[in-house]
Amino acid sequence: MRRTTFIKNINLIRMNMKVKYYLNLVIIALFMAAFTSCEGLLDEGILDEDGSGDKGSEISGVISESVTWERGEVYVIDGTVRVGATQKVVITIEPGAIIKFNEGAVLDLAYSDDTYASIIALGTEDKPIVFEANGSDNWGHISFFDGAVDCEFEYCKFKDGGSNDYYGCLYIEKTEVAFTNCSFSNSVSSGFILRTEGEFSSFSNNSFSEIASYPISIYPEAIHTIGKNNEYEVGQLISVANQKFDKAGDYIWRNQGIDYKFEGSVRIGSENTAGVNITVEPGTVLSFSDGVDIDFAYSANTYVTFVAIGTDEDPIVFTSASPNKEAGDWESLNFYDGAIDCEFDFCEFVYGGGYDYRGMIYIEETMVTITNSTIAHSSSYGIIARNDGEFFNFQRNTFTENALYPISIYPNAVYTMGPENVFDAGASILVSNDKDLTMSGEFTWLNQTVPYVIEGNMRLGSVKGTTLNINSGTVLKFAIDAQIQIAYQAANYGKIISKGTASEPVIFTSNSPKPANGDWKGITLYNGSEGTKLDNCIIDYAGGYYGAVALKDAGMNVSTIANTTISNSSTFGISVDNISSIDYSTVTFSLNEDIDYKQF
Repeated sequence: MRRTTFIKNINLIRMNMKVKYYLNLVIIALFMAAFTSCEGLLDEGILDEDGSGDKGSEISGVISESVTWERGEVYVIDGTVRVGATQKVVITIEPGAIIKFNEGAVLDLAYSDDTYASIIALGTEDKPIVFEANGSDNWGHISFFDGAVDCEFEYCKFKDGGSNDYYGCLYIEKTEVAFTNCSFSNSVSSGFILRTEGEFSSFSNNSFSEIASYPISIYPEAIHTIGKNNEYEVGQLISVANQKFDKAGDYIWRNQGIDYKFEGSVRIGSENTAGVNITVEPGTVLSFSDGVDIDFAYSANTYVTFVAIGTDEDPIVFTSASPNKEAGDWESLNFYDGAIDCEFDFCEFVYGGGYDYRGMIYIEETMVTITNSTIAHSSSYGIIARNDGEFFNFQRNTFTENALYPISIYPNAVYTMGPENVFDAGASILVSNDKDLTMSGEFTWLNQTVPYVIEGNMRLGSVKGTTLNINSGTVLKFAIDAQIQIAYQAANYGKIISKGTASEPVIFTSNSPKPANGDWKGITLYNGSEGTKLDNCIIDYAGGYYGAVALKDAGMNVSTIANTTISNSSTFGISVDNISSIDYSTVTFSLNEDIDYKQF
């Protein structure tokens, strides 16, 4: 009995010793893990040796000699620290270093004239360099001025800055700085602000989050320095300031996945004949604040080429910056004589046209290509082409919901409108401002499926001769008292050849919603109009003093009117003077107020 009890006690003792042994092993393992973890944190510079988390190497005043901020160390910027001297001062920051900023603290590089400075902060993916607040209050900014050269940041994190709205978190002026694989977060103003001649020497694979204002605010001349593969939060915008862009060169505006928001009007063009040459990537969105426009080659002897070629899947969009977009929010894109080879393909132009004189796209003394594009929601005109403004290529465009005319164009440029354009039902193309068709050569007005509205007197002819072909089905409507005068000027030659058919006649009629006899003055042929041919036409609601069609010194049977109906004239159908005549045997007259054929 005693022996049994003794054995049981021995077994219990052995069992307790084993439990204690294994418990000690667990405790040792936990201690080693904690030690390793702390050692790792020390290696990263996150904890001090005493675990306080603040080594506190305070930096203040002026840094006038080169220095290295070491891996695993914490540096605290206090107040405004200025870096620079007449000999370049280089701050080298090693991977894993942490730079903390006291409330409102600032790091200025080359702030003073004739000083030079550089920061080289090359972290790694595993050991980024961190710039952050020393506590809960936001710090100011890091600024780079013209003596800040060869500054470079890679795998860096910038957090909690931007306490001064003017500078944002990072400010660049008259120099360039490189940022790659960096992150920017929790700025209480903008992430970056780039002003006069400030730009990026490299800027790619960066990310922005929780930025109170704009991730980037930049001048137009530096947009091309924003590189690829940057990430932004939904709803963020890149702010573009209202500054001129006059530095010649070749530039790409990249699709950043968020809008470029133009805060004010911009003039683009260089006096260097090489010009400012801008290419916009597919999918890019350019949005405009209230009243903003862009002038291309506005000033005399300036040159620009602007090429925006989107795709069906990724059009380039020009639109309002308003969250509640309305027609007329912004003004226009304006092209002048130094705007050369400007081209738009698969683009959308929407919610502009805030200034009636220019519409949403304005072309003067130059040619522009617009194809496969949408022009919509203008509060005035879609496009205005004036004073030798015309299209180099214009086809397959869609116009919708423009308050006035989709296109206002001078007679000399109508022939530059190509085929397959689509317009709202009830729309018209305005042939404007009492201008003439005076170019020498042969030109064709296509049937655009909507009428041309002739606004005033259109005189057709030139010294070398002008031929206007009008395709079948085309409708020409005339404003009150408007007319066509062929070869009106002495020693001018011109003719109209209408190419109507029985099923698709060419129609000349009133533009009045309630047409009446004599609304417009008619068509007059003068000496030099030989060869005019009005075949398969309808001429309706005309009737000036000399009738719907009048021949004055136009020759004897040298022009043709055939298979045509002339009706609702307030005077004669046709009138001729004593040295003019025309065969009207196949003309049908109807409801004319005076005699159908008048010989003066």
